Amino acid sequence: MNRKNQGMKYSSTALAAASALLFSATASADILSVEAEVQYWQSKPSGGHTPQVVTLPGGVVIDNEPRQYRWSDSGQMRLGLSLYHFIPLVPNIKIETQELKFNAPRGSAPMSGSSHTVNMDLGHETYTLFYAPLDNGLTEVKFGVSLKQFDGHITEFEDTSTYAMWRVKEYIYSGYLRGAASLPFTGFSVVAQGHVGVGSHEFHDVEAAVRYRFLDSMMFDGHVSLGYRSMKLHFDNERSINTHHEFKGPFLNLALRF
Repeated sequence: MNRKNQGMKYSSTALAAASALLFSATASADILSVEAEVQYWQSKPSGGHTPQVVTLPGGVVIDNEPRQYRWSDSGQMRLGLSLYHFIPLVPNIKIETQELKFNAPRGSAPMSGSSHTVNMDLGHETYTLFYAPLDNGLTEVKFGVSLKQFDGHITEFEDTSTYAMWRVKEYIYSGYLRGAASLPFTGFSVVAQGHVGVGSHEFHDVEAAVRYRFLDSMMFDGHVSLGYRSMKLHFDNERSINTHHEFKGPFLNLALRF
């Protein structure tokens, strides 16, 4: 084989390898993508709880009367990660962690006739399996099922050294639905999603927002959203504590997909 033919062979091989690499990268982008989200939620809480009877050191007794509190508003963070793939019958996966911490500096339900503080932590993780039959630049439809895992506490303080704490360890199964519609050629869209609980616990977590697509490239998509969110939960646990809380307020959401 002369040098000319040998050079053409090497060039053809290199071109084929480069084409295969480009095709592989394009195919990977089409069959697998990851979306990361962060949400800041300025939440206003309401509601209270009914604990079991507890006797604290010093003879302080906490009765099982319903308590309503004046909770302080507080900003809460939610982080989420979604994995999309190309296999039709296998659901996509979304994992979220939600911060949900509030204080009642001066509760309206006194312990032994004195004012006291209350801390509440209802942070939880959400695991969602979902399908996305429509997921393009104009329309988005997703549906699936979720498991919310709560592992928090409600603590009442008589003073700095005397307190009662009730664990809130619950699991909620819910249905999941999300939809979005875009206004062509503007970058704006409206999006709404919600989790509605099934089973013995009363629960919903719904939100709606106006979204803007600020990044649109071959590698990344970026959205920023401004909206309103409402969460309501009622845990009925006679052995520990019954809770009935509602959280509402505006949020700002940032999402990147690659």
